[in-house]
Amino acid sequence: MTLSVEFVRTQGHQDQKWNMEIKEIVMKLVGPISPTGEHNEDQRRLANLKVLTDLIDGLICDLVSIEQSANSIESSVKMIGQHAHKSLNNIASELVEAGFGDS
Repeated sequence: MTLSVEFVRTQGHQDQKWNMEIKEIVMKLVGPISPTGEHNEDQRRLANLKVLTDLIDGLICDLVSIEQSANSIESSVKMIGQHAHKSLNNIASELVEAGFGDS
């Protein structure tokens, strides 16, 4: 699924519009993470990777917390909890397919 955000910047009397995917925005903020084989550059990229993994860990914790609502009697709360549950199952399945965790 691709999630995008539309930006509008007004200069003078003209609006400039552009779309960016949320992943693209995050990666621009975090910076490059792929190793290059050059020690100094890889140290910067490792720091960027740590920022990204901290963000991911926090987001997963948020999903786990929200998932607790999957059995709510309130329908809108239940829908959100069920969506979080489904997302966590998808993440777990992808990790197992990649060889992580129990299979």
